[in-house]
Amino acid sequence: MSLDEGRLIDLAAGDAAENMSLDQAMLESVDQGGPPTLRLYRWRKPTLSLGYFQRYADRKQHSESSQCVCVRRGSGGGAILHDSELTYSLAWPIDPRQTGANTRLYRLTHDAIARAIAEFGLRAVPHSVAGRNDISSGLAASAESGQADRDDNPARSVAEKRPDPFLCFQRRTADDLIVSGYKVLGSAQRKGKRAVLQHGSLLVRASPFAPELPGIWDLGGATDSVQQIAACVASNLSQTLQIAWNKAPFSRAEVVAAQKIAQDRYDNPDWLARR
Repeated sequence: MSLDEGRLIDLAAGDAAENMSLDQAMLESVDQGGPPTLRLYRWRKPTLSLGYFQRYADRKQHSESSQCVCVRRGSGGGAILHDSELTYSLAWPIDPRQTGANTRLYRLTHDAIARAIAEFGLRAVPHSVAGRNDISSGLAASAESGQADRDDNPARSVAEKRPDPFLCFQRRTADDLIVSGYKVLGSAQRKGKRAVLQHGSLLVRASPFAPELPGIWDLGGATDSVQQIAACVASNLSQTLQIAWNKAPFSRAEVVAAQKIAQDRYDNPDWLARR
């Protein structure tokens, strides 16, 4: 399949280990020569996902989510409370000689999702454009997916030397999407040899387990239908990435691989408590 065609895994809900394992299996499939793949999904239960490098004990910092299911992601960044949101994952072929984060894919993807958000009546801009005079003023910048904040502003405040907030959506990187001063989209990457996985969360409504984080509906968006938002995101990604999505399910081999990954990693208490 040529690079101008890709696979779209239609919107579905999964549990914590299943969602993370399918993302990993998808990355491995594209890494082995499979087509570029976009997956849109939800979570069966409110779930707190820890960034790969976060300590499990630090989840005590957020009491509102203390009773939620918890999983450790394979990508970096802060903890995310997955509830009333749309999660996307994109597995994309890369040159095996490429090093570091794929910033072009990161920015193209966020540009496309910003256009999708605009279709529901909101203006979403990268944090590098919104500046630091928003609700996050004084919060430290994060380095999700191992990439440094690319804001070139030399006037770095003393407050930026504080430890990163526990929650991803209280952190900021240059390309995070901001609406009315609030972060509504953040993403992270994990690389294979010949492909990169980028996944991220678009907040739709504030969760009772993270009421401090509004979604696009709370900020005046015209819909809280995840189905409508997912269709709009897929369409805008198709235009931006210049790729035609063909709807297709996961292969049997990918499902089997995901089950093994879940057993070894995302459903394994040792993986969760490894830090």
